[in-house]
Amino acid sequence: MNEKPQSGINIDTPEGESPEQDWIRRDFDSYKLWYNSRYPYEAIIRCYDRGNLVGKLAFLEDADLPMHNHYSREIPLIHYPLHRFQDILALLQQEHPVHFLYNTLNHTGHIVVEAVRPATDKD
Repeated sequence: MNEKPQSGINIDTPEGESPEQDWIRRDFDSYKLWYNSRYPYEAIIRCYDRGNLVGKLAFLEDADLPMHNHYSREIPLIHYPLHRFQDILALLQQEHPVHFLYNTLNHTGHIVVEAVRPATDKD
């Protein structure tokens, strides 16, 4: 598992965000789905690296999305609107390797597909 936040780590960061900001990266190789009833989240995807919990993706109705993602006990919790569930599940099923990026300064969270794909011409 990756360690504490690092300043200026050399990673591809989302457009408009500086690599000098504090980023936490968590690689993961497996996941477990939780569909909930009478719980604040409609669904949770728990992500694991070699059997160790390294992050969570929580899905809520759009109106219920909190302003910030969370980082607690070295585990990022990234919130997504419920309508993105199928997209993210398909990404996890079809793409490898993937990892989390979490910014401790502005609380942005990302799921990153590491492979660079060629652009295709549909003509």
